[in-house]
Amino acid sequence: MKRTVVGAIAVVTVAAVATMTGFGLASAASALPAVSAPAPTSANAQFLQNQAGVVQVLHDQLKAAALNGDVAGTQDAVNQITAELAKLATPQGRSGMSATASSTLDKATGLNNDVAQALKQIEAGKTPTPAPTTRSASPQDILPPLPGPLGAIGDLLNSLLTTLLSLITGLLGGLPLPVPLPVPVPAAPSVPAVPSLPVAPPKV
Repeated sequence: MKRTVVGAIAVVTVAAVATMTGFGLASAASALPAVSAPAPTSANAQFLQNQAGVVQVLHDQLKAAALNGDVAGTQDAVNQITAELAKLATPQGRSGMSATASSTLDKATGLNNDVAQALKQIEAGKTPTPAPTTRSASPQDILPPLPGPLGAIGDLLNSLLTTLLSLITGLLGGLPLPVPLPVPVPAAPSVPAVPSLPVAPPKV
């Protein structure tokens, strides 16, 4: 009889300890902060979007310099484009880039290098390759036929500007293009006023 009572007490004690232990574990678990899964990084996407804005500004700068026939300004824009395209060609840029954008980047880099070489020939007083073209502008061209030394590389500059726009679209991945900067257009020279002729007095 004593053994039965002792056994019953032991069962009740073990059940109570188990209940209290379970309650304690549940309370401890509820006290711990919830751990959420790490959000996917968007650093690469942000980097590409920022670079798209930079390339857009340089595209507009190159276009403005070419329209004004500014060889030095065109060279400066090309040098800056070289640096930004090099940033995009890093592993960080390539890893978040689509295959099409990556291919466009390579094309833009090649064209930009060609323009840089042609500008060096112009600065040295040589006729750049390709030779000047006399064809009229087409609707697809960004630039009209350019006067002066830059006229020799008008087609090359048009190809570079068009490729840069394609690259910007690829980097943004469907986002709208940044608002382009206004391109300064040289003011037309003022025409001097025609002096008025003296009026002859009426004959009497």
